[in-house]
Amino acid sequence: MTAAAATNPILLNGLAGLLASIASTALLYPLDQIGVISQAAGVHGGLLNMLLSEDDCFRGLGSQLQATGLSYFVYFSAYTYMKPHFRARQMPPSVADGAGVGSVVGDRQF
Repeated sequence: MTAAAATNPILLNGLAGLLASIASTALLYPLDQIGVISQAAGVHGGLLNMLLSEDDCFRGLGSQLQATGLSYFVYFSAYTYMKPHFRARQMPPSVADGAGVGSVVGDRQF
């Protein structure tokens, strides 16, 4: 990485989003899979045994890491790029900042 690329805030924020999404997905995905598998099978309890014995807990993790990593890299890079352009138009900071927060919250399924 060159010195110019290392100080580029667009690239740095994109990489930060990519790494954070990969870390959180890698930690939480197996736990979510255990919940789905146990609900489908009607099994209760034995979380540690299921985590250690089930290969299905990690099935699909690679594709999930790729999808979330890429989407968060694009999101944080685009947000960092667009933020000064919104502020240059004399928009209140709450509008420029709220646009990013609203899109993150809005695309989540609860």
